[in-house]
Amino acid sequence: NAITAYNNAEKALPEYADAIAYARGVCRYSLEDFEGALADFQKYAVAKPEDGELNFLIGSCYMNLEKEADAKPYLLKALNGTSYLPETNFYLGSISMDEEDYEAAIPYFTAAIEGDCFTDFSSYNRGVCYLHTDQAEEAVSDFQYAVEHTTDPQLLSDSQNILDQITPKF
Repeated sequence: NAITAYNNAEKALPEYADAIAYARGVCRYSLEDFEGALADFQKYAVAKPEDGELNFLIGSCYMNLEKEADAKPYLLKALNGTSYLPETNFYLGSISMDEEDYEAAIPYFTAAIEGDCFTDFSSYNRGVCYLHTDQAEEAVSDFQYAVEHTTDPQLLSDSQNILDQITPKF
């Protein structure tokens, strides 16, 4: 209903089209219509290109559409922008990890953990990065955290399997 109301408002109040596009984009984002939200956010971005939260939302849409390369510049802008969301670090860590830049990913996941964002997944991912950078002790600590704190059965299983492989048996 809100999207319909914003569509009508956009026609009646074209001078507010940018703000209406943003509000409609938030509705679409909430409904997980990431393509529709992205189109609306990009309309608003013409008026407010440096808005940190907007850049995060655009980056998040791209991440949800599995377009990491498109997401990265918006997330970097969001990180340095006018608002900060810990999820930005989680996404940037994931992108760095997928690019096999494990050194770069570690501080992003650390910031996500410190921001209380997906701490179980952030710890697991940082643990994987630690393994790739020969920091096994730190990796064990992160996988143990994931095992102790996750409610996700697959993450629990994956974390425990890695721990079983990298910790000595007594």
